[in-house]
Amino acid sequence: MRLRYTLPALADLSSILDYIAAHSPQGAKRVQARIQAIIDLLLVHPHLGTRTDNPVIRRLATPPYPYVVLYEATENEIIIHAVRHQARNPSGMPGAAENFYSLSSSVECCRSSNCSSHFERISRSRFFKVISAGLLPAASSQL
Repeated sequence: MRLRYTLPALADLSSILDYIAAHSPQGAKRVQARIQAIIDLLLVHPHLGTRTDNPVIRRLATPPYPYVVLYEATENEIIIHAVRHQARNPSGMPGAAENFYSLSSSVECCRSSNCSSHFERISRSRFFKVISAGLLPAASSQL
């Protein structure tokens, strides 16, 4: 099972961890470890999350922290679309009813292995090194 992150998901994680690290570097490490553990769990149990308004997108909470991982489970990969605080307005999240058509078009585009406009392919270990070091690149070509 492969794992892919969208660029917005990487930006979400970067902003979450940067915000927490400004107040508590140790807290940011704990949140990062929990999110990584949840994503690792998805690789073993891809349909663990609950369905959203968009039948393609699932969500999984990260207790005890107030974050939710929004992802898509296909036959051979997990695509992380977003990581959001649960108190945020859900209308802007993947899986919200009003975002169904725009997300569906990008999902269809990105199902081909040649699409690089919406997704960034990186390994999990590289992803968490990038996040923990605060080195999230501005463009996908820098990874």
